[in-house]
Amino acid sequence: MTAQSIRDAALFHFARDGYEGASLRAIADEVGIKKPSIYAHFSCKDDLFLHTLAFAFHEVKRHTLEYFRDHADLPLEQRLKGLLIWFEQEYNAHASARLMLRNCFYPPFLCMAK
Repeated sequence: MTAQSIRDAALFHFARDGYEGASLRAIADEVGIKKPSIYAHFSCKDDLFLHTLAFAFHEVKRHTLEYFRDHADLPLEQRLKGLLIWFEQEYNAHASARLMLRNCFYPPFLCMAK
């Protein structure tokens, strides 16, 4: 069990259920650990969410830059129209894109205790 495997499971749950609907118990079950074991890597649900969201944004940024690099030879208008089609495919194929888009429209209220 690693922080990465917890984050990967959390990515799926946060993308599908949102912050409020995602359950740490379900995430732990998917990884094959008990819920308290998550706290060895993340201080709280907010911490896990923020790490997962940062990873998702990084992945989407990387994929978007790859899209523009791979389509640099197309006219700008065609590239931008293609971007919409491409992003729909990304959304359907990758939890990172789903999580990013979901949180652009429905950001959770986080109360990170200091």
